[in-house]
Amino acid sequence: MIFGDEYRPVQKNRVNLFWTGTYKGEITEHENLGDYLSLVVVEYMLKQRGLDLNAQIDRTEYLYAIGSIIGFGLQDATIWGSGLLRKENAFRLVRSKLDIRAVRGPYTKEYLNKMGFNCPEIYGDPAVLMPIIYSCNAEKRYSCSIVLHHSSGLREHIDELKDMGLHYIEIKTTNYKHFVDEIAQSDMVISSALHGIILAEAYGVPTVYLKDIEINQDFKFDDYYSGTGRVQYEYARTIDEAIKIKPVNNLPKLGNMCSALMETFPYDLWPGGGTYVLECLIIVQSDLLLLYSCYIFVITYIYNINSIVQ
Repeated sequence: MIFGDEYRPVQKNRVNLFWTGTYKGEITEHENLGDYLSLVVVEYMLKQRGLDLNAQIDRTEYLYAIGSIIGFGLQDATIWGSGLLRKENAFRLVRSKLDIRAVRGPYTKEYLNKMGFNCPEIYGDPAVLMPIIYSCNAEKRYSCSIVLHHSSGLREHIDELKDMGLHYIEIKTTNYKHFVDEIAQSDMVISSALHGIILAEAYGVPTVYLKDIEINQDFKFDDYYSGTGRVQYEYARTIDEAIKIKPVNNLPKLGNMCSALMETFPYDLWPGGGTYVLECLIIVQSDLLLLYSCYIFVITYIYNINSIVQ
């Protein structure tokens, strides 16, 4: 079962994409967008090679992409851009085997390294690829928008937030195009949801992180921000602070991060995907060619020495 959900059984001879969501195995219109984007991005990447997420393979594989989901599954898995929710979750991996291609940020890498995993210094939440998947040139309509974490207690006060002049954007949706349009139409975005921050920055919109003390998910924000070169960053504890605080205008340049994520996508899990395996074969072939060249050199050298002696 995927994350212990009886309605989401593991599919044998498939690549099982793990993401948090669904109701009784069905995708609803009220999914947390940050988690749902895992499906959107992975399917887009596969489409570039004419591959299908549901294609049959000769083994059963597990793929973790977007989300703070490392440590929540018991399977040996391939990691592409996932992160830890908290550092303590790394201890759940004591018996796991992970094939890590990229992680969300340096904090996740640090604790995976401490658990003995070989984790490359390749960072990025795959949601940063969304502008490649969906381009948006919407005109500005809102001076300040707010996105709340799907579990935030502030969700009970949405009408009050609107009365304060804030435009509310709902993150519990699968309509990513509408969500992105709303983000792009904003001069700035206040968000207590990580993917509200990530998507706004990906589309070039200044942000303010609203720290939700009740949820306490600092680790994943530290992870993302440090992965984009920001070890220290400002945040607001209240809505009033968030409105007054200067938004992050010096947005990170995500081009290199996007390139690294696209280059490390695990196409080799699917038949005909091949990139990773092909590169390994090329390396092996190059090594064999070098070895053969050395062999010829040694034989020729010995033959010349014998000729001189004789």
